[in-house]
Amino acid sequence: MQSKLNMDDLFQLIFVSLLIGSAQGACDRSDGPSGSTACVLLTPYYNKYQWATCLTDTYIKVFSEGNHMCRDSLTKYCWYQVMAIGYVKIWMKFLETRPVYDNCTCGPDAPKKVTTQRPVVTSAIPDWCFSPSGSDCSWYKECLEARYPCKEQGDSYALDYAGKFCNLYQDHYQEFNTIGQEWIDAVRKCLQVKLVPILRPFVVATCESIKQTAFDSHSGCYLHPDSGKPSICDIGVGNWARIFWTVKGALIQDATETLKQMLDVVSACGTDILSLGMENIQMIFRREKEMVLRNLNKFAENIADQMASKMKWNTRGISFFGYPTLITPNRNKRAADINTNTFYINILIAAKSVFDLNAVDSPRANLSAEAISVATSIENGDVRLDIAQGIEFKELSLCIDYNCTDTSLQVEPAPPKKNGVSASNVKPFTIVLTIIAAMAASVLALHLKMLRHCLLS
Repeated sequence: MQSKLNMDDLFQLIFVSLLIGSAQGACDRSDGPSGSTACVLLTPYYNKYQWATCLTDTYIKVFSEGNHMCRDSLTKYCWYQVMAIGYVKIWMKFLETRPVYDNCTCGPDAPKKVTTQRPVVTSAIPDWCFSPSGSDCSWYKECLEARYPCKEQGDSYALDYAGKFCNLYQDHYQEFNTIGQEWIDAVRKCLQVKLVPILRPFVVATCESIKQTAFDSHSGCYLHPDSGKPSICDIGVGNWARIFWTVKGALIQDATETLKQMLDVVSACGTDILSLGMENIQMIFRREKEMVLRNLNKFAENIADQMASKMKWNTRGISFFGYPTLITPNRNKRAADINTNTFYINILIAAKSVFDLNAVDSPRANLSAEAISVATSIENGDVRLDIAQGIEFKELSLCIDYNCTDTSLQVEPAPPKKNGVSASNVKPFTIVLTIIAAMAASVLALHLKMLRHCLLS
């Protein structure tokens, strides 16, 4: 086992890893610039050269959630070591066995197989990209997309989701109350700050890893966007509901996982998501054992889109969001086999005129009546869902709460159609006529048989 770090080194790493470097790099205490990278000797606190980036004290505090800051409280810019940016969690995990200090060394102290030259970035980006204020939504295009042009690959988190997410906040800023505006400001900044590390010259990220990094930061930014700033738990149901449905209505790419994450975060706050008149519809499906369902999010989106189309929600002023969920039925629900072949899809619906700030002129909608109409249409066979072979639609419930632990109504879908005709749609009169016709045919056949017997004899 390698020797442990001494307490002084550990103290410096965790609490004061932001140091003013020697004059070997471009990091003026007043002018920066942000993002400049250099191999510096941070004396007298460290005795080896290491890579560091020039950043603002404000950015460092937000990024580290208040754990790091410039040593000189009067300075605006200071060096922030790569070690502190990318390796603090790793260092803490392997504290007793594998310090990572040498991985960040450079110049004369670099290991033989480590380059002593700063990596070259093919797409240069402005200095301000490294200390975003959060108030400028062009950061996603001018900085993130410029550094990683994922739009060319048809998978741009920056342009397809994050930029639109940011601009929606900005476009409707005045429509939120004071605490809602304060939260929006803090979250927009937090979401950008958390992505800054991948802009560093010594980092190479993929479009998929960028999306994952962003996704991983959302919950934390919603709950704790910055020191002293309100949490999503503090802003009230009205604020977050308008944020959620306005963003949902404007997205141009699927973001089921991200939007579901926001709902889960809000639910964990103890917030009654349905308290403002939204409705939650849950459907139980069962797949055959050999049936492979690779993407449950896509399945949920497809089911919700079908329901919306058949119920004409888009033209009737109803917003909807379909997502998969894991839930165990309680005593108020009909029993269902709980195994890997049973899964649940929820559809949350809301009135556009109430929550979607881009659709305030939409028709008013009665959500309670709509939910009952959905259940009735499914039970009577007026609405039928196109479901992949090997999957069976078992039950639909109207939920009283977001987690659907209690329900107000459960129905079973109408039997499948046979030869284009549903068994549930065959009228009693038609059945009677069919029986009479069958009896008449039998009597006629008997008479013909008797007549033939007489003729032969």
